[in-house]
Amino acid sequence: MFAQVLTRAERAFEAHDPNGEPEWVRYFDAAELAGEAAHGFRDLGRPAEARRFAELAVASGETPLRTRAFIGMVSAAGALTNGDLDEAAALAMDAVDMAGPLQSSRYVRYLTDFYSALTESHGGHPLLGQLAERILQHYPSITLGTAVVLSRVA
Repeated sequence: MFAQVLTRAERAFEAHDPNGEPEWVRYFDAAELAGEAAHGFRDLGRPAEARRFAELAVASGETPLRTRAFIGMVSAAGALTNGDLDEAAALAMDAVDMAGPLQSSRYVRYLTDFYSALTESHGGHPLLGQLAERILQHYPSITLGTAVVLSRVA
């Protein structure tokens, strides 16, 4: 069903006239559409498709850092769903560094959701602590869990 909706969206996008669009939506290009598809496939638990569309979303050197940071977290979630912990953590850390001071409640939710999923699947892994430190370095007010808070106090 999602694939059908995506096909319709791609056709509509191809047929639109960017010059006839309102200013607020002119930023939306093929990379943005690919990013939305990546989000959808991630949410559906289909990591291969999520990764393919994530790569399309960031293929252009003109993709804004904000979009790259979001897509990085989508890619990290896909890698985690595939069971590739090392890649998932590396992608997430890169996305956190790329986002820098990005102030977005949605992005913070991506971080905390990913961290929670990583904790559930690989609770004692050293990469978990490295990722927590990286997140807290950029977002010190985020709550990642009691163990992280206690490790920062110790």
